[in-house]
Order: sequence, then C-alpha cells, then structure tokens
Amino acid sequence: MPAWRNRDAELTALTVAALAARLSGARVAAAHVSHVDAMTAAAGLIVECCPQYLTLLEEEILERGAFRKFTPPARARGSSDIESMWRALADGRIDYVSSDHAPSTPQQKRSGSIWDVHFGLPGIDTTLSVLLDGASAGRISYERVVEVYAEAPSRLYGLWPAKGRLAPGADGDVILVDPTKQWTVRDEDVVSRASWSPYTGRTLTGRAIRTYLRGQIVADEGSITGNPGMGQFIRGAGQPKI
Repeated sequence: MPAWRNRDAELTALTVAALAARLSGARVAAAHVSHVDAMTAAAGLIVECCPQYLTLLEEEILERGAFRKFTPPARARGSSDIESMWRALADGRIDYVSSDHAPSTPQQKRSGSIWDVHFGLPGIDTTLSVLLDGASAGRISYERVVEVYAEAPSRLYGLWPAKGRLAPGADGDVILVDPTKQWTVRDEDVVSRASWSPYTGRTLTGRAIRTYLRGQIVADEGSITGNPGMGQFIRGAGQPKI
C-alpha cells in the first residue's frame, strides 16, 4: 500500500489541484493530507488532515495488514514525522481535522486480500480524544482543538454561525470533556458499527463525558441517550436550493 499510493503520487495530485485552483479561482479542500512535505504542494488549498496521520506509522501495515488499509496510507516513519504533523496542526498549516470514519467491520477487513477488502478506519469514537490527548501532551492548545474540530469546518462549509461556536443564536451543540480523564481504548467499547479501533490498547488522556444537541443531552458517560430522528438537515454553502 505505501508503495502503491506513495508520497510522490500525493505530491503530484496536490500540485495539479493547487494549480487548477489558482487558475480557476475555485476554493478547494485537499482531503487527507498525510505528511508535511505535501503541505508545500498544497499551498493555496484548504488543508484537511485525519487522526491517523498524527498517530500511526507506515510500518504498521506490515503487521496489521488490511486493518491499516486507508488512503493515503500512513506516512510517518518515526516519532519525528509524527511530531512534525502535530506542529503543522498547531501552527495553522493544517486547517481542520476530520474523523475520516469508515466503519468496516473486522469480518469485512478479513474477507479477502488486502487489495480486495474495504478501505478505511473507524474514527468517530476516538478522534476528539486523540486531539485532547495531543493537547494534554502540550502538542496543541485546547483552543486549537476547538478550532480544528468545530469552528473551522463550520466556517468552511457554510454552517457558521449556527454551528461551531458558543454564542447567543447558535444551536446549543456542546461537548463537555474531562481533559484529565485517562482511558484505554478497547474494541468492546466502540459504539460504531465497526466494533474495533486502530487505537485499541492505547491509553489516551481526555474524553468527552457528555454531549448536548440543541441543548438536550444526547450522550452521557459513553451511553447514547438521544432518540433517533433528533438530527436536523442544515443546508451548507454548496447545497443547491430546491
């Protein structure tokens, strides 16, 4: 996988996309930028990153196989590469972070060769905690966690000011976190359909303990308390009017 979707391929794709954006005047987001060299090629683009590029190593695919099959693959070859990505997140070269949640089950990951099975990693259960853990370690500030995981996506995709802020007139979506809570990721605690996590066995510091949707509690200490259908469709900037 790392040779098939290699660094040069990513640099080439980003260079072409950045040129097209400059010539057309389009606003373009570069999804899943995986290493700091790629950020130079992505100059002028909105840069999105995912937690796996802040945490996982390229060599893990040799042992974990399809459980490390995602695109682009992990690029970090050591702790220095990991730290360089966190610095890019801290200093603004990375604009926002998404979970890149892909809930392939263990059975799906084992259902064929690495070339045939599903891409992707589950991330919705752990992304916020990965960012909080980075803040606990001093890699980024807690304010920066809010920026990259709530405010920036809301602004970029036309959901601001209803989403991504705490202010009169906003929707009252609040996540209450315990920044000191240490916990070990376990497959059996994963709520999503995936039922596994690439971080199983890791101890993280920081966790969401309560979630409010429009002022109503929808998750409390790991248990879902909200009812199906509570969500509301919000028209983004690119959504055509009907």
